Amino acid sequence: MIKIDGQFIRGIAKNPDNQVLVQALASIAQHFDMFTVAEFVENGEDAAFLTENGIDCLQGYYFGAPTVRPPWEDSVTQQRASA
Repeated sequence: MIKIDGQFIRGIAKNPDNQVLVQALASIAQHFDMFTVAEFVENGEDAAFLTENGIDCLQGYYFGAPTVRPPWEDSVTQQRASA
């Protein structure tokens, strides 16, 4: 797995230098059959660029704030309480 640091991801849709770097990392990952993860994805424009360029997984505030209790745990707890 290759995890791409957020300093290269923030604002990537408008940063040609970081675009080239991430495209190169995606190419390397694909060549070695590795999974890619980009962190600090904060807007739709960056998310679109990353998915169009073969990044497998996106993390960041665009998808939700970090939490110690993920929302799916709440639904499981509610299901158990109503059973």
